[in-house]
Amino acid sequence: MEFKKISESRASVYWFFSTLFSKELELGQIQSLASGEASQFLVQLAKEPTLSATISELRKQLNQLVAHPSGELELKSQFADLFLMDFTHSAPPYASVYLSNEHLLMQEPHHAMLKQLESMGVKVVDNFKEPADHIAIELDCLGNMVLQGIQAEPDQAADTQVTFIKQHLTSWLPLFKQKVDSYESSFYTTLTQLLCHYIELDIGYLKTKQTQEN
Repeated sequence: MEFKKISESRASVYWFFSTLFSKELELGQIQSLASGEASQFLVQLAKEPTLSATISELRKQLNQLVAHPSGELELKSQFADLFLMDFTHSAPPYASVYLSNEHLLMQEPHHAMLKQLESMGVKVVDNFKEPADHIAIELDCLGNMVLQGIQAEPDQAADTQVTFIKQHLTSWLPLFKQKVDSYESSFYTTLTQLLCHYIELDIGYLKTKQTQEN
């Protein structure tokens, strides 16, 4: 039961990150993250000591955006500057750009994710027209994998998830974070830091499940 409960929580975290990286946030979403229902999600995450400082900074930035008359436009501008500009002047959220020699879209990481999604029976929503190795799709896929793993033995689920994280996320996220960090500090700078911290923490948790069962 504990493994099931923790898995459900972990899946929710990855879906949470997926949503925030998928598209520009509307004012209502920003307000919810700052002080509404979604803020409780951040409160729960902040109970983990290694995440609390980053979450505190994220919430500070959210409060500033809510208080600013054009906060929604400011956040949309940050998103566009970081993720939607040409690749030489942005931080493209696609694994292929970082892992292929030509730094192009739809290379091997994209094809590998298509196979992964098909094997899991997961489909990307029709209105999200992005390559399969977009960070939001990979995080959403991982959330589904975590939830499906409840039906497996904990060590087997942990093995599968660690392999996925290493192949599809940590293989390029440090390069992505480096790109994001090279631009002016923003909500997305902090969000990317939080994601990397959480994944590191999660790998540590998964390794304990591997050890316990071996």
